[in-house]
Amino acid sequence: SRLQKLERRGVITAYRAEVDYEQVGLPLSALISVIPLEYSQEMDMPERFKQLEGVMSCYSVTGEASYMLLVRVASPSALEDLIGKIHQVVHVSTRSQVILKPYFENLF
Repeated sequence: SRLQKLERRGVITAYRAEVDYEQVGLPLSALISVIPLEYSQEMDMPERFKQLEGVMSCYSVTGEASYMLLVRVASPSALEDLIGKIHQVVHVSTRSQVILKPYFENLF
């Protein structure tokens, strides 16, 4: 009944499964900083990124980049392909960082 009260109040908004991405063939994770080159497209970029397979999360961030993407792919060449697709759907500059080892993710 406590969980139901938290759900009704909007404190608990969803339940999710924790996935072992290596087991599903997506062992490589990376962060991609996205810098728009045409700011007129900036507002619809998250919707465009959402359509790309491998893009797990999109965050609006401060600093030089406007967005940070968390991506999961099968290999370095798949990461290169995904970065190419990002450049096809929006006119941007990107910088990527491969995640070597995740120590923890707080998913609550």
